[in-house]
Amino acid sequence: MELACMAGFITPRTVCAGGTYVKPKSGLHVEELPGISWAALAAVEPGKYLNAQTFIDEKLETAGKMIVDRIRATLSQYVEEAGPKEAGFIGTWSEDYLAGVATKVGVRVRTDGGAMLRSIISRVWIWSEDDIADLVVKVKDGPNECEWTVSVVGGEETEVWLNYQAKTVKVDVYVEDVRFKPRTGDAQGTAYFSNCTGCSSHGRYRGIAGGGLSGETESATLRGIKPEVVLICSIDPVVCILLKHFRFAVLWQFGCLVLQEWIASPRTNYFTIHSKEWAAATLEMWMTIELPRAMKDPTKYLAHFISQLDPGCLICGEGANYSHAHP
Repeated sequence: MELACMAGFITPRTVCAGGTYVKPKSGLHVEELPGISWAALAAVEPGKYLNAQTFIDEKLETAGKMIVDRIRATLSQYVEEAGPKEAGFIGTWSEDYLAGVATKVGVRVRTDGGAMLRSIISRVWIWSEDDIADLVVKVKDGPNECEWTVSVVGGEETEVWLNYQAKTVKVDVYVEDVRFKPRTGDAQGTAYFSNCTGCSSHGRYRGIAGGGLSGETESATLRGIKPEVVLICSIDPVVCILLKHFRFAVLWQFGCLVLQEWIASPRTNYFTIHSKEWAAATLEMWMTIELPRAMKDPTKYLAHFISQLDPGCLICGEGANYSHAHP
């Protein structure tokens, strides 16, 4: 899965005519690699890309994924990823509801915990007093929005499997139907949100919180929604934090990928003819010296970072030595 933090992580300082300069998130530009310039890249682009800009963009994306994979592989030794930490129902069936906004009524789910916690909206139950042929259930997760169209049978609970893994800590599950309202909770939580349906009378979720997307007044209804939420540990949020510390590794990896194309380029011009020997020698130096050094330099920080992660997400076992953790 591509991480949002990888987009625009390293960018060229020079752009093609009509292009737009993008400030790099890492603070590094392509041209900071010795011997790499826009003119050089345009001259060696092997002809299988649309243009030099596409050539650069694809190599930057590949370099970022390669370093992210190495970081993820290291973290996976110490992090229990994807295993459920908590699960339960958000909301209960009731005759009361909170008056909803006509264009968006439902439940907001918030993850209240460490940086690694993310929620999965596994399924949603829908209740209606009458049949609805095409009811659209939507999930809004930051800038991301997904939808499912379902047929609801009146007088029955309709189960809809979503299996949606949230990318942010706040997710809205809703329908755009004025007749539907978020269901009220039971006596354990707020007026519209059940903190721990099915748990003991004093039960509470530790990492899941939520509320209804609604107005202030209440009345009765026979329509509502109830999502099931599972809380998991995800490496992705901390990978994005760590990626900034490995920004030079991404840069050198990009350089290695470019030089490999440089050496194999079928283009015949003065530049490629007289630079392949330099490219081969430089590639060896970058792969054996610069890239390993860039991966090793943040090691001390990575070991400390792992020790500060959410305790509930760490694998505790004999032989785990965080002080030597590095990709």
